[in-house]
Amino acid sequence: MEIEYWVWMCAILLASYFCLINFMWRLNEWYYNMKLKKKQYPLPPGHLGWPLIGNMLAFVKDFSSGHPDSFITNLVSKSLSFSSLNIHLHTHTHARAHTNMLFYIFYTHSLSLVFRNGRTGIYKTHLFGSPSIIICEADMCRRVLLDYETFKIGYPKSTMEVIGFKSFWSSVEKEHKGLKRLVSALTMGHNTLEMYLPRIEDIVINSMEEISSMNHPVEFLKEMKSISFDIIISIIMGSYNKNILTKIENSFSDVFAALYCMPIDLPGFAFHKGLKARKKLVKLIQPIVEERRLMIKNGEKTKDKDLLDILLEARDEDGFILRMRILLTCG
Repeated sequence: MEIEYWVWMCAILLASYFCLINFMWRLNEWYYNMKLKKKQYPLPPGHLGWPLIGNMLAFVKDFSSGHPDSFITNLVSKSLSFSSLNIHLHTHTHARAHTNMLFYIFYTHSLSLVFRNGRTGIYKTHLFGSPSIIICEADMCRRVLLDYETFKIGYPKSTMEVIGFKSFWSSVEKEHKGLKRLVSALTMGHNTLEMYLPRIEDIVINSMEEISSMNHPVEFLKEMKSISFDIIISIIMGSYNKNILTKIENSFSDVFAALYCMPIDLPGFAFHKGLKARKKLVKLIQPIVEERRLMIKNGEKTKDKDLLDILLEARDEDGFILRMRILLTCG
């Protein structure tokens, strides 16, 4: 009797476990389907994953392993049971206005999508704490990227928190376009490259000599990243103490690692580390910006200007100075 009792208990626990897992796996799906049941915008195939975290575990796993395509492949393979997809959208419709969710809508007119083998090219998922739509079909991507009126550039909320709300990419549209045009003019073209070439050569030669003098193996990719970073900093801010540049590089690496991660602001998580690193970056860069601003004001800066000098002196079409809040994330 006692053996039968434990057998039944194990069977009940096992069944309860699978039922709970199945329930949790479908909970996100049920929740958003309920929110959209009275709407005329059906969701594409795919799955919204677990509650709160969605599909972030699979996303981080595939991207960290160096095989980001695996995430899309798995997403598509799980959606092959859908043989057709009908989407009816109105002009200039954005899902946020109807569902208060971060779903992206890709067309401004009624459209019927029917693909072979159920491969629709458009899938639903849940990433960075928000429901999302992924497109992986060339024609769809082209339509979205060329539709400037309906679609605006954006990033996950966690990414915006890490880089700072007042950063370059989150500036108002007019400032963004003006600054993008200015930066492009300063960093592209034969004359620009010719102006920066001596700096680049010095950095590369000195770095290679330093690496060649080492008596131990070096990690090639890490060293190339460091050289590239030194070149970028030199173009933006000119030459500075190596110790300061190392601190900036380390803080920037932590910020970059936190751009696409789960927004968990607790010690030990990349997001928390990225927020702290951004504050360090601000403390490191602010004195440099203020020093350069005073030098320009007093006419002490030499004719060899870098990107920071030109940005500090630049004015937009209306005559207003482009604020450094676009360059420096303060907050």
